[in-house]
Amino acid sequence: MNIKQLSVAALVLLLVTGVYADKELKVMKEFNQVQDYTLNPVPSNEQRKKNLEHNLASAIKHALVKEMEPKKFSEQTKDITLAKLQFNRKPGTYSYYVKFDKYIVFCKFAANPELNKQLPILETAYTNPGEEELKRAEKARKEGKDIVFEGTDDAGGSSDSAPASDASGSNP
Repeated sequence: MNIKQLSVAALVLLLVTGVYADKELKVMKEFNQVQDYTLNPVPSNEQRKKNLEHNLASAIKHALVKEMEPKKFSEQTKDITLAKLQFNRKPGTYSYYVKFDKYIVFCKFAANPELNKQLPILETAYTNPGEEELKRAEKARKEGKDIVFEGTDDAGGSSDSAPASDASGSNP
């Protein structure tokens, strides 16, 4: 065999091998795409909304179970839907500020709560005292005054002060 025939044979062999390899890679690539689609489904917008509703409702229930009496808790939290919630997502995070009835809750999720059902990794709940009380407290802070609550005693002292000591210096 001369060099010319050897070169042609090598070229034919490379082309045949290349075509065969591409067919194998196409099947392997298609298999990987189907497997990824099956194992990591992309939820529809409707499913994402349902997941978010479920996760926010669970977060609120989890946070409020400590705040409410049992009978009131089951009555108020049984029908939580997105329509009954006001919420904001902190941009770039999976943290949500959620308002439900007179409660306001901060909850932080480990992953996107629209994709998977999960409980938050952190939640904090507060009872909102109302706009009037919040404005009064803010005004008192700005004026630098101590906040005085209605119905306190006039005994002169606050609930966090130590008991008065007698003349000998020992407590009764």
